[in-house]
Amino acid sequence: MPPAGHIQPGKISHISVGMTRQEVINAIGEPESVSAAKDSETLYYVEERPWWQWARIAVKFENGKVTQFGEGR
Repeated sequence: MPPAGHIQPGKISHISVGMTRQEVINAIGEPESVSAAKDSETLYYVEERPWWQWARIAVKFENGKVTQFGEGR
């Protein structure tokens, strides 16, 4: 089993704009880390790609809903 916050390639396709934080966690698991600002929160994941070409994936929430997600945001 991978460490917390590590996801397999393609799993990010289970996320869509408008999802809640809990829906994201249910879909892809607990994040590796979290950051927050006054009106937003970002969950960070590591997509484990072959040959150690791992990518950091960010899922940003505003008003409790996903507004953007993807590599290096």
